[in-house]
Amino acid sequence: DWNHGVVGIIASRIQQDLHYGPTIVFSIDEGTGAARGSARSVPGFDIYSALESCGDLLLKWGGHKMAAGMTIAVENLDKFSARFEEVARTCPQEVFVPRKKVDMELDLSLLSPELSTMLKQFEPHGLGNPLPTFAARNVGVVVHRTFGRKTKHLHLILDNRVDGIFWRGERCLPADWRNGDHLDLLFQIEYDGFRRKTMLSIKDVRKPETFS
Repeated sequence: DWNHGVVGIIASRIQQDLHYGPTIVFSIDEGTGAARGSARSVPGFDIYSALESCGDLLLKWGGHKMAAGMTIAVENLDKFSARFEEVARTCPQEVFVPRKKVDMELDLSLLSPELSTMLKQFEPHGLGNPLPTFAARNVGVVVHRTFGRKTKHLHLILDNRVDGIFWRGERCLPADWRNGDHLDLLFQIEYDGFRRKTMLSIKDVRKPETFS
């Protein structure tokens, strides 16, 4: 019974934060017996072609490789789900392994306000010009504090010198990791004008040398 206007946002959040793979969320209108869906995909899985394979079950649909919308009769939802799953299983499984683009590796000793100023010359960032993403290997990581609802967010101290914020990072730390152990990091650089210091926005962590 969700408003159809929010299902695309929800599909994106599920795809990005919970389930790395093609994701469809439907808003069901019991009065009309129809369900309107919004789909988000991942690189390597053509959501448009997948829907085309299920087209006989849909009332209408359209979109492109990475996102689409559709309307379906509620009684066909189970058939559609099974068909869509069959199509997804024909895709190479490596497509469903999360991958993030890294622009370059960067030693944390090179971080400075001057570097932050230089990176600002690439603004504005957005579609087609994303904020640069960096990797650093074998970094000592200490959880300075947790914050937010259910303490899911982490304020980290990296190599005893750099602050980092890891939104929803609590669920991403390796199960056997201990405070102070070393990790490989993916991050973006931000300048905190209030504190007048460079900080890192952590995007992912792995045990050392597991990033390829």
